[in-house]
Amino acid sequence: SATVTVNTPQVALNDIASVSICAGANTTLTAELDGTPTGDVTYAWSTGATGSEITVTPSETTTYTVTATATQGGCTATATKEVTVTVNELPTATVSVTNVKCNGASNGSVELSVSGGTTPYSYAWSNGATTEDLSSVSAGTYTVTVTDENGCTATASAIVNQPAALSV
Repeated sequence: SATVTVNTPQVALNDIASVSICAGANTTLTAELDGTPTGDVTYAWSTGATGSEITVTPSETTTYTVTATATQGGCTATATKEVTVTVNELPTATVSVTNVKCNGASNGSVELSVSGGTTPYSYAWSNGATTEDLSSVSAGTYTVTVTDENGCTATASAIVNQPAALSV
C-alpha cells in the first residue's frame, strides 16, 4: 500500500491596527503574515493594489480589505483582514488685527478665530506666545500654528502695522 501526502497551502494574517490621519495626509498599510505560510503568497487589496503594503490618501474615513492567497500544488488558501483609516477634519484659523496706534508703541493685537478640527486646540505663535490671541504687540508679522486634539494643524499670519513716525 502506498501513502499519499497532500501538502495543502496555509496562510494567516495578523490584525492590522486602525489608523487615524489628518485630511490630506497619507498612511502606509502593511499586511503581516501570522506565522510561516506554506506555498507562494500573493496579496490583493480592495484598492486593486498588490503587494504586502500600500500607501493611501483617503479623502474620507475608509475601510480597506487585504486578502493574502497562498498557492501550492494547485491548491489555494486565503486569509482576509480589514483596516479602517479615519480621516480627521483640519482646523481652520483666521485672524483679525488691531494695528499699533502710535509709531514704536506696543499696543497692537491679533484676535484668532479657530473652527473645525477637534477641540481642545493648542497655539504656537512665532513670538513664543501660546495663547489664542495676542495683545500688547508691536508692529510686525506674527504667525500661529494651531494644533487640534488629533494633531491636525492650521496656520495663519497677521501683519500688525504702525503709523509713520511724526516729524517736527
